[in-house]
Formats: sequence, C-alpha cells, structure tokens
Amino acid sequence: MRRRAGASVLIISLVVLVSGCASRGSTPSSTTTTSGASSSDRVKGAEIVVAVANGKVSPPTHRVKVSKDTHIRLLVTSDKADEVHVHGYNIERPLAAGKQATIEFVANQVGLFEIETHKSGLQLVQLEVR
Repeated sequence: MRRRAGASVLIISLVVLVSGCASRGSTPSSTTTTSGASSSDRVKGAEIVVAVANGKVSPPTHRVKVSKDTHIRLLVTSDKADEVHVHGYNIERPLAAGKQATIEFVANQVGLFEIETHKSGLQLVQLEVR
C-alpha cells in the first residue's frame, strides 16, 4: 500500500513539474529562448534570446506572436560585430562581437516585423503583434 501511495505522489509531482514548465514556455526565458514559445502562443511580456555563430541563427528564425503593448526584451549575441535592426520600430543597436546586446521596447504597433542583423543580413526573428 505504501508503494502505491508513494508512486501516486511521484506521479502527481511530475505532473505539477511538467505543468509548471509548460506554463513558463509561453514566456521565453534566456534558457529556453524563444523556441519555448510556439507560434500560437500569446504573451504579455516576452524575452527573446537569439545568438549568431558562424553565420547561423540559433534558435533558427521563427515567429513570436504577442499582443499589442507587450514589453519586449531582445537579447542578441554574435561572434562578429554587427548591428541589430527592429524593422517598423526604427530601433538599431550595435552588436559587439562576443557581447550580448539588449534591446527593450513596447510592441505598440500591430503587424509583422522582422528583426535582423545589418552587415550579415540575417533574419533573427519575426515579431507578430496583434
């Protein structure tokens, strides 16, 4: 009887743990990056973490959907100096090689906006604001 009760507690603990992780997936963090948010997720605050190394974007270019007036925190790292540009918001920030650039803004315009690097011409992410 004790084994069954112990197994039930373990199963319930795992369900709670997995549920907690799933709910955090809608607000990407620096460890999950934006790949933790599916294209159907809507978030109130979004942290988007992207890295460029050897000419490749990680996680691969994807779309992040947010509601209008969402606070965006974009963290970008590159192995080469470049510039990050958030189209539609006219935000440009230098990107020093090996250092993380942080861009924060409120997504107060509705539409689809590309976030890219200028020199290398890489699309980092698409921001869809509804």
